[in-house]
Amino acid sequence: MDVVHIAWNITRRCNLNCIHCYLASGKSSFEELSSETAKNLIKSAYEIGAKSFLFTGGEPLLRSDLFDLIKFAANFDLKILIATNGTLLSEKFYEIAKSLNIGISVNLPSLDKNIYKTITGFDKLDVVLKNLEKLRKLNIQTSIGVVVMKLNLTKIEDVILFSKDNNFFCDILCLIPVGRADFSLLPEKKEYIRFLEYLAIKYNARSMAEINSSTFLSIYEPLYNVLVKEKNIYSPKKKLCSFGDTFHIDYDGKIKLCPFINISFGDVKKDDLVKLAKNLKINLPKIKKCENCKYNDICYGCFARAQFANFEYDPICFIN
Repeated sequence: MDVVHIAWNITRRCNLNCIHCYLASGKSSFEELSSETAKNLIKSAYEIGAKSFLFTGGEPLLRSDLFDLIKFAANFDLKILIATNGTLLSEKFYEIAKSLNIGISVNLPSLDKNIYKTITGFDKLDVVLKNLEKLRKLNIQTSIGVVVMKLNLTKIEDVILFSKDNNFFCDILCLIPVGRADFSLLPEKKEYIRFLEYLAIKYNARSMAEINSSTFLSIYEPLYNVLVKEKNIYSPKKKLCSFGDTFHIDYDGKIKLCPFINISFGDVKKDDLVKLAKNLKINLPKIKKCENCKYNDICYGCFARAQFANFEYDPICFIN
C-alpha cells in the first residue's frame, strides 16, 4: 500500500461541541498516545513514504506536547498540517507555524454569529476571526474548512468570499452522519446538488483530489465528480476517497483506512506501522448500486454513508 498521507486524531478533547463532529469530541479525558509512541508514529510515517502528516482532533492545541511533536516532525521530510477550530491560537503557535511552514486548516461553519453558536455550542466567532486575521498578516498558509449542513447552506458563500478576500484556501466538506452528526443535519438532496453545481460554475471549484495552483475552492464530496462530468463543466480523472492512500490514526492508536468507518486493522501502540503498510491488502467495500454505474471510474460513492444503507447505495447519490 502506498501511503501518501497520515492523519492523526491527537486527542479527542475539544473546547467546542460541534453538532457535526464525527469523533463526538468533548471535554472528557480519553486514552491518548504517549509522547514517545506519538514520535514513533511520526517517524514511521516518514519511513513508509508519507508526504504529509496532519495533527487533528478533537482540538490538537489541547495537548500540552503538541509543539514538541511538531518540532519533532519537522526533522523529517513531511509537510506538517494542523486542523484546529481556531479558538486557542497563541503567539507561540504563530511563531512555530511560520518558522516551520505549517499548513493550518480552521473550521469556520459560518460568519453568522447565531449559526456559528448553534453549530459549535459556543460564542467564539469573534475569537476565530481575530486569529484568522493574525494568520493572514503573518502570511501563514491557511485554509478554511466548511462542512455543508442544512443549518449553514445558505450562508456558506459568505465564508467562501471571506476566504477569497483574505487569500485563504477554502474547503467545502461533505457531512458524514457518524459521531454527533446524523442524517437530519444533511441538506435536501436537490438543494445540495444545486449548491455544488453553483460552486462549480461560479468559482471553478475542483474536487480536492484535483486541486491545482489556480484553485482556491475545493470540494470534498465523492459525488462531485459525477456532477461536473454530467454537466460538462470539466472532466475529472481521479476518484475522491482516502481509501488506499491514507492512514487515519485514532486518539487511542487504532489504525483505520477511513475515519468514518469503525473498522481498524492495527494499533500503533503494539503494531509496526511500516510492516503493516508493506503487507496490507485493501479490499474495498462494494456498494451494490455503484458496481455497474457508468461513472465508477471517477466515483464510487461514499463508503461511510453507504454503510447506513447496508452498502446497497450511497444515500446522497442522485444517479437513477
